[in-house]
Amino acid sequence: MMRRISIAVLILNLMLGTTMLAGEPFASKVSTPENPENDPDLALAILFVENVKVPDKEEVGFAAYPEAKIFQTTAAQAEMLPSVRLLSGDEIAQVVEFYKKELEGWKYKDFYGVHMFYTGNEQDAMFGKIPVIQIEDAEKFKNISATAKSAITIMYNVKAN
Repeated sequence: MMRRISIAVLILNLMLGTTMLAGEPFASKVSTPENPENDPDLALAILFVENVKVPDKEEVGFAAYPEAKIFQTTAAQAEMLPSVRLLSGDEIAQVVEFYKKELEGWKYKDFYGVHMFYTGNEQDAMFGKIPVIQIEDAEKFKNISATAKSAITIMYNVKAN
């Protein structure tokens, strides 16, 4: 009897196009221009954004910067953790202050203009082996979002839902 109910719930979810198992998205995707105007770099960036797999909030394990939008994700590779990259229209200083409050107890370092929050050893943070949040100037991503001022890279251990 219980199996029939489970199958019925699964079929209902598929028919409605939703799933009760999925959690809340970590953040929404950045809006991209519709026409790359003969810019191959922008066309490639748009393709990456379209194919982003947005992780769940629970999977990442800590907060996305408010109103920041995802433009890239990577899966875990060899010894590197999975990552999510976001863009924000807020100044770097605002983003850094937000994470100083959110990540109490984490180490902080300004590494030549890239602001890093990490736990554990600095070398492991540099190579993406441990959770790390990096905040930097978003100038190189202006083709994706003209209003972006800060780029945020989050490498995380996948949390069980």
